[in-house]
Amino acid sequence: SAALARAEANAADAARIDGQRNGAAPTAPVPEPVQVQTEGASAPTGGVSTIKRTAPASIPEGAPISNQDAAGLFARVREYLDKSDVASARLLLEHLALSGSREAAERLARSYDPAHVADLSLAGLHPDRDKAIKWYRKAAELGSVPAGARLVTLEQTQPPRN
Repeated sequence: SAALARAEANAADAARIDGQRNGAAPTAPVPEPVQVQTEGASAPTGGVSTIKRTAPASIPEGAPISNQDAAGLFARVREYLDKSDVASARLLLEHLALSGSREAAERLARSYDPAHVADLSLAGLHPDRDKAIKWYRKAAELGSVPAGARLVTLEQTQPPRN
């Protein structure tokens, strides 16, 4: 989908920023063959097609980001949210959080928190209690007192039954 393609492109951009900051040469997407089963396919392929896609970029946890790079990524987060591109915004916030940004971890947690998602009124934004807990925990580890308090509250509440 288009959102997934944008998210993968953003991950690649973030990885390139890390590589350039650490003196490495910019990285290119690595083709990775993927086999897809198709129904009603012709006999020559036996119903299996091989396609190429780019492998998602790996982002090293804890890689420091300069204040200038972080400011640029936070600006891009705002741009994505203005366009209701939640997936790309979350991806950049995750990158920032894994690089040690307390603010990014808190914002990412709130983007999943059932108590905050309704307030944000963005299309495509769905709550996920478990992910909210994960990112509030990360924010608390990075020194956020409000995140620690919200973490305790979320952990004490029962998840909704489906």
